[in-house]
Amino acid sequence: AVVSTQSTGRMMPPVSGPPRRALPNSSYSKTSQGPAANDTMAVQKEFIGCVIGKNGIKIRQIRDLSQAQIRISSPSDEPNRTISITGTPDAVSTAKYLINYQINNELKKSP
Repeated sequence: AVVSTQSTGRMMPPVSGPPRRALPNSSYSKTSQGPAANDTMAVQKEFIGCVIGKNGIKIRQIRDLSQAQIRISSPSDEPNRTISITGTPDAVSTAKYLINYQINNELKKSP
């Protein structure tokens, strides 16, 4: 994954007073400094296996690379499974790209 950081090169002044805590319903995710974003994807049941991978290895890699929280709906009679993605806008975008990449690779294998 491509991770970019920017530094202004300036020293921050010391902060006095008690430590600040994020509000329980704040719009910031736990793992980053950016605002939280949410998105969902509908994936056909026949392709969900290539997203999850054997023993969940692919979805773990996608989570690790994107730093997004990813939840996949339980199997049902519906033709699609829903993937919910939460994180910074960059994390959500990266997760969606990696999921689509897995699906496109699977489509290329099909005759």
